[in-house]
Amino acid sequence: MHPRPWSTLLILVALGAALLASTALAGPPADAGAGLQPLEELKLVALGGAAGDELGFDVAYSGGVSVAGAPYRSVGGNAEQGAAFVFRHSGELFVQDELTASDGAPGDWFGYGTAISGDTVVVGAPGHDVGGNAEQGAVYVFGYSEGDWTQQAKLTASDGAAGDQFGTFVGISGDTIAVSAPSRKVGANEYQGAVYVFVRSGDAWTQQAVLTAGDGQPLDYLGFTFGIDGDTVVAGAQFHQVGANAGQGASYVFTQSGGVWSQQATLTAADGAANDSFGWTNGIDGDTVVVGAASANAGTGGSYVFTRTAGVWSQQAELTVPGLVPGDLFGSGAGVDGDVAVIGAQHQTIGGNTAQGAAYVYTRTGDTWSAPTQLVASDGGADDNFGWWIQAEGNTILVGAPGATVDGKAAQGAAYLYVPSEGPSAVINGPANGWQRRPANLQFMAIPSQGGAPVAATQYWIDGVTHMWTPASRLRVTAQGVTRVQVRAVDVNGTPGPVVTRTVRIDSKRPQVQARPAAGAAGSTARLRYRVRDPRPGCGRALVRLVVSDAGGRVLTRSSTRPATTNAWHTVRVSTRALAPGTYRVALRAMDRAGNFQRGLTVTTLRVR
Repeated sequence: MHPRPWSTLLILVALGAALLASTALAGPPADAGAGLQPLEELKLVALGGAAGDELGFDVAYSGGVSVAGAPYRSVGGNAEQGAAFVFRHSGELFVQDELTASDGAPGDWFGYGTAISGDTVVVGAPGHDVGGNAEQGAVYVFGYSEGDWTQQAKLTASDGAAGDQFGTFVGISGDTIAVSAPSRKVGANEYQGAVYVFVRSGDAWTQQAVLTAGDGQPLDYLGFTFGIDGDTVVAGAQFHQVGANAGQGASYVFTQSGGVWSQQATLTAADGAANDSFGWTNGIDGDTVVVGAASANAGTGGSYVFTRTAGVWSQQAELTVPGLVPGDLFGSGAGVDGDVAVIGAQHQTIGGNTAQGAAYVYTRTGDTWSAPTQLVASDGGADDNFGWWIQAEGNTILVGAPGATVDGKAAQGAAYLYVPSEGPSAVINGPANGWQRRPANLQFMAIPSQGGAPVAATQYWIDGVTHMWTPASRLRVTAQGVTRVQVRAVDVNGTPGPVVTRTVRIDSKRPQVQARPAAGAAGSTARLRYRVRDPRPGCGRALVRLVVSDAGGRVLTRSSTRPATTNAWHTVRVSTRALAPGTYRVALRAMDRAGNFQRGLTVTTLRVR
């Protein structure tokens, strides 16, 4: 495991790739505390993962989509370039996408910080070099559209410097992104740290503010973790000296009004002591903040809840776990949503496994927090560091275990998703929701809910027509176009599980480009008109590549168009800056989203005046 630095079924679809992630349901549901439903465990691991990737170093969750960073993953030969994995799930079905930076380099630690809101994922790369500044750091923004994740923006600090490690932690709330640079020098204070705020207008992100503590000190490392919700950011400075207590730690609350950010409060523990590391983790939801102090009590750890009333913050509770011992690091991870708080103890020994780790779930009624409910990985092992990072959304909890060994690969890492227990689950294994050229082979499975009744009946629908099936049934979809497949299982008590849907899109027909002759003046551009004919039912969009050559066959220009809507005319500008007057050959070839290439080339002419 890397320390946190103070100076951390392959399926080709369309023109990209998706992965069906492995999932595991194991162990009975967690015992429910007051107000907490029984939970089922789903394990997320990266197919193709490697030892030392440390998947789960940071995790994020929003609306059925999980994100897990793997900052030490090698990408294309670049050691520790890093990656982030996105798991989109429905029932037991997971589709995995791997995100990497377009300009990634060795030692970037891409995936050290991750965040998600709706269809936007934010990933930090604190080791990225910017210009000549080593480890200045950068942040990458990805958007999800039409089944694909694409990089939309790269963010850097307007005043960035070498060693800032911008991107160590990231957060997003709607159209606001916050990014920490905990090693940032502020004034004369080395490593005081800062948090940068960016806002989105349309598709563009601009820097709005730089947040620093009013009483900041050297080596505070402000923002090594933080939480953001709406117009409020709470950022930890776990090494901040409070009074005479070196390293007691503090968390700072910043709020925004009219585009202007200001410091609203400084949070400290009522019983704080030297070297507590209060601010190790920070979670926020509305007017509730949870702060971890993992080094408190000789590393046993602690966690505190604060609430805001009319702009004033006060400590509401201290969360504890009976039986913890020094070194457990309770408070190493923290998440809060509504009246549910989840705290990690990443180094707790479980069943003889040193540093396997655990997470504890608390629920609130009024101003009172329940006794904790323990979550542990059903297949946990030594040095998993389960609870390293945590995200909560309602009764759904995502926990990172970056030290987990997977298939014998030490520290490949994993994330565990805990969801409310329901009826039996149906699973569709097979190609993901994307265009493909060949028939799709699907396999159905039914899984009883943990601790639930046996499965009594299963059914599936093809475009709304009902069929019954037995476990492990197979279906081969050959129809051209779009086929909607749904499955559901029901237990012996009549409790139905969720309906799982798979949309199969098949297009095996080759596209064909039609093009008109083009003309233009030398030293400028020429407008070439083309369209892609794709027999129905087609996948609707295609990429066109064109090559300009002279009479002797010498290639002068190569270019690709953006994906074009099929069966419609489009215009592409062809540069004539390097072309002398004369007539040139233009060859075009199309490839659609299913991967079908045009047979042969379409040839037209370009006349340069």
